[in-house]
Amino acid sequence: MISLITEVEGSSCRSPGGEGDEKDGKDALPVVGDELAFHQYANLGFIYTAGGTVNAVNNHGSSRISWVISTNSSSSSSQRRRLLKLRPAAHHLFVNRDKELSTRQIWEAIRPEAPKVVWHHLVWFVGRIPKYCIILWMVILDRLPTRIRLLRMGFAIDNDKCLLCNLESETRNHLFFECDYAGNLWKAILQLCGVNRRASHWDGELAWATHCFKGKSLITRVLKLALSSHVYWIWKERNDRLFGGVPRPWSTILEDVKAVVRIRLRGCSINVADPRNATLCASWNIA
Repeated sequence: MISLITEVEGSSCRSPGGEGDEKDGKDALPVVGDELAFHQYANLGFIYTAGGTVNAVNNHGSSRISWVISTNSSSSSSQRRRLLKLRPAAHHLFVNRDKELSTRQIWEAIRPEAPKVVWHHLVWFVGRIPKYCIILWMVILDRLPTRIRLLRMGFAIDNDKCLLCNLESETRNHLFFECDYAGNLWKAILQLCGVNRRASHWDGELAWATHCFKGKSLITRVLKLALSSHVYWIWKERNDRLFGGVPRPWSTILEDVKAVVRIRLRGCSINVADPRNATLCASWNIA
């Protein structure tokens, strides 16, 4: 496990093996022992390892960034090596710098960059429910352990049938929209939003949502929350049945989805003078 700590000190740092200035009786950095593996940053800034941490200090000693590595993990040494490989990417952050250094600046400097995906607004939006959106994100990337995927990974399982209908093979595409159970739930959710649309396959629904769920209107907020809730509760129901839970009808899951959306939007500023918003609030019992 790795965590990131940022500290801003009021005095110059104590360099390895040397003397440091003091202010208010406090050293900026602790005394560094012989066990320290010290790495110079061209004499301008440096990164070093000590104990369970990898530290980065600018040349003025005003900022110290520490990556704390869990010492009870067998992978701690490999984590430390990976962090030290980031030195070239972070080098410019510590050169001739007098201002404070934030963790965001470090992250933006070292993170891999890639083009923005077209469906990002379906997953990362204001008011999202984190655990629901994480599941939605994994579904979009097809990373959930469905039965077909487990078989492809070499796991021995009894059969590959969908746990919700027990008719078709359990794939990502089938489980969330093509299955009658999931299809009926999604159709009911859309009807609550005033959308008369028959659920299609996964790629079709994702493309439709990507194109239509835009803007900041109430209907858009409800649909985004409803989509992530639909995916989350279908996956939860699937897992409950897998591990011996009592099967529940899709109408019961619909009430869970309605409760989630209602609670999430409670207290939000809504223009109920708009008849479309008023109808939507009445359908979802949003006060």
